[in-house]
Amino acid sequence: MTERAEQYTVRKRVSITRRVFSNVFWLVLSEVTSKSLIFLGTVYLARELGKAGFGLFSLSLAVGIYFWVVSDAGVTGYGVREVARRKEQANELYNTLNSLRLVLSVILLLAFFIVLHLTDTPPEKRLILLAGAFYAVAYSVSSDWVFRGMEKMQYIFAGRITASLGFLGGIYLVVKGPSDTVEASFIYSVSVLAGSLTFLFILWRKEGIPFVFRISFRDWGRHLRESFYFAINGIFNNLSLFIPVFFMGFLSSDEELGIFSAPHRLATMIISGGVLVIIALYPTLSSLYVTDMEKFRKLHREFERLIIGIAMPVCIIATVFSRDIVVLLFGEPYIDSAGIFNILIWLVFLLIIRRSIGTSLISAGFHRFNMFATGGGAAVVIVLSTVLIPGYGGYGAAAALTGGEIFILILMSELFRRKVYHSGFLLSFAKVFLMGAVMVALFIILPFPRVVNAMIGLSVYAVLAFYTGILNKKTFGALMSG
Repeated sequence: MTERAEQYTVRKRVSITRRVFSNVFWLVLSEVTSKSLIFLGTVYLARELGKAGFGLFSLSLAVGIYFWVVSDAGVTGYGVREVARRKEQANELYNTLNSLRLVLSVILLLAFFIVLHLTDTPPEKRLILLAGAFYAVAYSVSSDWVFRGMEKMQYIFAGRITASLGFLGGIYLVVKGPSDTVEASFIYSVSVLAGSLTFLFILWRKEGIPFVFRISFRDWGRHLRESFYFAINGIFNNLSLFIPVFFMGFLSSDEELGIFSAPHRLATMIISGGVLVIIALYPTLSSLYVTDMEKFRKLHREFERLIIGIAMPVCIIATVFSRDIVVLLFGEPYIDSAGIFNILIWLVFLLIIRRSIGTSLISAGFHRFNMFATGGGAAVVIVLSTVLIPGYGGYGAAAALTGGEIFILILMSELFRRKVYHSGFLLSFAKVFLMGAVMVALFIILPFPRVVNAMIGLSVYAVLAFYTGILNKKTFGALMSG
């Protein structure tokens, strides 16, 4: 009887491991593939629309994101948790919450339509902004969060690929010059709608759950009370990252906005890739915090050192070759974006570190403190944007983002130290900073071509990283174990 019980336990453990691996695999595959295709489309638009047209397109994306985080009302995070806990009620949750999101997004779109018509916004810009706002309506009916809660990540891949291929194919066929900015904005939102409808169809065919519009003010109110912290966190995170785009849309010219938007899109793409690893580690940290605090500390400490150690040389190399990277991707007209990218690449460094700390803070159950830190950072970004953008344009916007992120990182690190444990973050950061300084010094001193200097500097950095313990076999072993 004991032997059978042990065999059952082993089979169950293997089953859970395979399930987790499958979920992570499909989630990473769908995110990386879809966002890579969308980024290729963004690069194409930057070249075809020109700086002014691309600036307006980026402004429409920022409008769509702001409308989305409000109309989502925290459903994406809250809904996943509730479906995971109560899979038998997935049908009711799906119809109730998606109906709520649809109503909110339509109300916001209509209100925005009225506001634009009451102002002296030029007709073309009005259509571009409305196209961006329609993104919230298009995404509101998506059932991707239901698949996450049901751990059916392979279906997410299908919906994301449909949307990204639709966007890439649509702009390639339609967008041929700066006069097609309105079309580009609508194609983006319509491609998202195509992905959402794909999700709806798959959920109906594979799981037998159709979408039925349902109005229930009592249920909506009950769910909104539960999803409040998820909603506020989402709003603050997006405010701190995208508010300068919105400010530049009204305080700067369209060309200045385009010069800023190109490196900003590239930076957000890099951030998305780095955050995927953090998202994959989140469930393990959540579990270990409850079951084994010592292992939680060990895994977090090793992961923190690893992510700082890897991010530093990547950002240094990107800074050295920033001009080449920007011209290669966006073309010669965006050469002025290289200096802005030099600032934003360090925003990537700060934000990835902050997200790793924030995710660990949330995994320990301190959602409110994470919200306070991101909210404070968003306020700093807003203040700095109003002060710096009028005089310094894209450089001011990049500086505002970086200043806000530094504030969040300092505050969040202190909250983590007080509420969870002392991780020794500052010591690891100091080591990485000194190793980075050595790498930069080699770039400056060595008389060889930049590529050769980069290879030598990276090699020396790697040796120092292993010697100081920032990177080692135990680090990779702990991560693989997690």
